[in-house]
Amino acid sequence: MWKSLYGPQPCKLCPFCSTTVEPGATSAKMCVADIGCEGKGFGWGIGFTKCKTGSFKISKGNGDCEPCKGGATDCGGVYGNLDVGQHKGLP
Repeated sequence: MWKSLYGPQPCKLCPFCSTTVEPGATSAKMCVADIGCEGKGFGWGIGFTKCKTGSFKISKGNGDCEPCKGGATDCGGVYGNLDVGQHKGLP
């Protein structure tokens, strides 16, 4: 969410598949790709999309989704895989 003006006006939602990393965002250009989404951001004049089948992303921030482990076509879940630790070497 972001807000360009100080005062009682409500915050605005970031566009589809994006969020802010920290509180205090003052424009939609500060929105970044959400978990499970990819893109370079609005500073590049483009938006964000959900990870394609066979890919995942476990963090907020601009960039690409990663392929599922072993070339799987369905990682499932918000991140792209419910057992995402297997993909990133996490416990």
